[in-house]
Amino acid sequence: MKRVTSTTVIRLLLISSYFVQVLSIPEKILLGGLFDIDDDEEEFAFRLAVERINADSNTLPRSILVAHVERLGHYDNFRATKRVCSLMELGVAGVFGTQSDVTSMHVQSICDALDIPHVEARWDFQLQRQRLSINLFPRPAMLGKAYVDLVKVWGWREFCLVYEESEGVIRLQDFFKEAQKNGWRLHLYQFKPGEPYRDLFWKIKSAGDNRIVLDVKRENVHTVLKHAQQVGMMTEKHSYLITSLDVHTVDLQDFKYGKTNITAFRIVDMESPELRSLLDEWGPFSGDFGSSTRTHPRTIK
Repeated sequence: MKRVTSTTVIRLLLISSYFVQVLSIPEKILLGGLFDIDDDEEEFAFRLAVERINADSNTLPRSILVAHVERLGHYDNFRATKRVCSLMELGVAGVFGTQSDVTSMHVQSICDALDIPHVEARWDFQLQRQRLSINLFPRPAMLGKAYVDLVKVWGWREFCLVYEESEGVIRLQDFFKEAQKNGWRLHLYQFKPGEPYRDLFWKIKSAGDNRIVLDVKRENVHTVLKHAQQVGMMTEKHSYLITSLDVHTVDLQDFKYGKTNITAFRIVDMESPELRSLLDEWGPFSGDFGSSTRTHPRTIK
């Protein structure tokens, strides 16, 4: 008779434990989605992801995911708390969102306290995260290094950093570190709230700067560049590095003939077969969902 070793027993226990866990998964798994008022595309992507997983019998063969979505106002922590608590009462297995910085941090703290997984996809400068918290957005340190490396390749020695919000300084901090090491000359400018962007561009033009690292919200990129164009700062002598990862979704036709060098990174591979497959499903599902969300690769954020 073959002897059963302790290693074999441990393996059998682990396998048995695995099957018990698999069989104990409930038939319906509720996922909470928290989105800001204008996050139509994000909500749609969330619902589509749930549908794709449910359509794959290999992922959760005995269970289905059920999406429960709540909409929140910007910086509405009180309502966010109520919505998260209501999701907890429903028995959600995890929470996705929101995009708002302040609200998302508030949601994360609640999820951490209750040991509920929290997934988000937003820029966040925090280096330390809880064990059940995942951010799908690229790490700020990696993005900062990529921007600096690109400027090094271009051989820029003197240029200006132009930002809109205070957190923009955090996104641009790697330039300050490298400036000290490499003897770069940096000029720092910030757009003032309520004042036309062109007012600051006049100052930049007077200083003779034509190499610009620009940190503004995606929705403001076109307006900012339009104001730069109005003061003669969108010519073949000017170069812009824009920190937004969604510039490919902005219509830049107005600047097509100025020969200005406009550069930005994106994390969406528009030739990816996976993206093409996703968009093939996006259209029909959009009709079922009653959504008019865009389905061209150049509009995917």
